[in-house]
Amino acid sequence: MPTKPQFDNQGRNLEGVKKHFDLLERMSLEGSQAAHENYLATIAQYPVAEWVMYNNVMVLRCGNSRFVGVPRNGKKTSPNFDVIDIVALEPVTMLKKSEVANWLWRASQNDQLEKTGKISF
Repeated sequence: MPTKPQFDNQGRNLEGVKKHFDLLERMSLEGSQAAHENYLATIAQYPVAEWVMYNNVMVLRCGNSRFVGVPRNGKKTSPNFDVIDIVALEPVTMLKKSEVANWLWRASQNDQLEKTGKISF
């Protein structure tokens, strides 16, 4: 004997709502997995900023990018960083600690794309 559909006080079919939430959960998990795989592929192609020694100074650098982040007070915990172009030996900008790693990572992607000729500035 089939069960009678259950409705909430708003007249919504509870079984249908549960199926909808199950669908959204499945879509979220599949999307999360695809996003994670895309992230890993991007990180493999464009390394994230890491602390390296450059000319006897600890700096943040992404792979072989031409830009480095130098802490203003010389410590890794510095609240502000100077971004320097090591090819032109010129300062580019000053960024907060929360912004510098992302800026360097994006700049390294632009460097790579410019070297391969896929974009031009």
